[in-house]
This record gives sequence, structure tokens and C-alpha cells, in this order.
Amino acid sequence: VKKLITSGTKVTRVNLTQAMADAALADLRAERNLPDLLRVIDSQPVTDPAQASAVASLKTWLSHGGLRKETAQSSHKYTDADAIRTMDAWWPLLVKGEFQPTLGDTVYNSLTNNLEINESPSGFQNGTPDFHVGQPHKGSSFQSGWWGYVRKDIRSVLGDQVTGWPTKYCGGGTLAACRQVLLTTL
Repeated sequence: VKKLITSGTKVTRVNLTQAMADAALADLRAERNLPDLLRVIDSQPVTDPAQASAVASLKTWLSHGGLRKETAQSSHKYTDADAIRTMDAWWPLLVKGEFQPTLGDTVYNSLTNNLEINESPSGFQNGTPDFHVGQPHKGSSFQSGWWGYVRKDIRSVLGDQVTGWPTKYCGGGTLAACRQVLLTTL
């Protein structure tokens, strides 16, 4: 909505409703984290075919807006479903790979026991694939999670200016090692 207002376009009921509908379908991890995660991964060519395929799928989804959008009304099938499944499976592994080595098991486990690393619509919580055992679509999501921590850390590793983030966690703070963490967890 802010983007719509600042674009200079006349705000109408129709385009305001469209902006709000897109926001309702947005995957916050895709919107806020995936561009920076891909910057790290794309710092070198991806040579493993399976990883390259997953990365290509994620890039396509991102180019479509990173939305959890059905292929047709009431189809119960997402457009870009493979990328969404990849993100849902990757996220808890990524967060653990990024933070646990520096924090250690005790601190990492204490933190994740108090703040879920994820609250996706599919119910994939802290590495537990609930949706594989019949967890229904959750609806309202992204009310808690680690996406802000991931974003700050990844941007820090990339050399972007990040205030209030003194420690670089991913790969011990080096771009090459962080890239390896991302690809290994992917």
C-alpha cells in the first residue's frame, strides 16, 4: 500500500484492494529474505544440478512476486508449488545452519523453544514438517519467526550496512562459507 501511495498513481478502491490481496498472499520469507539469500548463492555459479534446479525454481517464484497463490480459485494448488515446498523445507534447515554453529546447541535450542523460527501457512514449524502428516493450511501466518534475524545477518555477510547487528553468524561471517551453508541446507 505504501508503494502504491508513493508511486504517484491515483489510489482507487480497486488498486488498493489488489494491493491488499497481494499482501495477503505474500510469503514474507520470499519477499524479505529470498532476494538476499539469492545474492549470496549467486556470488558464484551453482554447479550441482539439483541445487541449480531448486535455485531456478525459487527465482521464478520470486519473479512472480513470491506469492502463495492458487492456480485457480479453490484449486488448493499453488502456482510455483515446487518453490513453495522448497522454501518450507529449506527455511528451518537454513536458520539452524546459519545460527546454531555460532550460538551453540544450548543457546540455539533455548531461543527456538521460545520463538519459533517459522510460522508458514503450511505449518512447517522449527523443522517439524507438520503438513506432511495432515496439518491443514493455517491461514494467518508470519506473525512470529526469525526472518528479521536472517535478513540482518545475510545482509551483514554481504557487506551491507546493518545497524545493531555486531556478529555475523552465517558461515562465520564469510561470504563463501555462508554460501556453502545455504547450498548445503538447500
